[in-house]
Amino acid sequence: MLDVADALPPIHGDEVQLQQVVLNLLSNAVDAIAGSRQPNGRVDVSAQLMEVPTRIEIAVRDNGAGVSADFAERLFHPLATSKVDGFGLGLSISASIIAAHGGRIWLQSGDAGTTEFRFSVPLKAG
Repeated sequence: MLDVADALPPIHGDEVQLQQVVLNLLSNAVDAIAGSRQPNGRVDVSAQLMEVPTRIEIAVRDNGAGVSADFAERLFHPLATSKVDGFGLGLSISASIIAAHGGRIWLQSGDAGTTEFRFSVPLKAG
């Protein structure tokens, strides 16, 4: 499901890099669902305008296997992966991209069935 607030203002940034962050989060969500053998997998994406400071916040939620508490502490570190065939670079690169845009990325919920990653990017270049 896609839930995007009406008339979101534009953000200033590198379109390709920001797309890469969204694609990485979507890919991870799909992998988490596949790994959990969830018969009714679901990925939800939302975007909304947030205040103080003014920013756009994107959320990617899935009903997959979740993120363990010990792994959550190192999610954004290079080479951290829970995938057998993963390199552990996707989230660390995403964190670097978002930081370069003056924003932040975080794990909102790591619970199985309600895993949610969020990132925010300010509206004005810093």
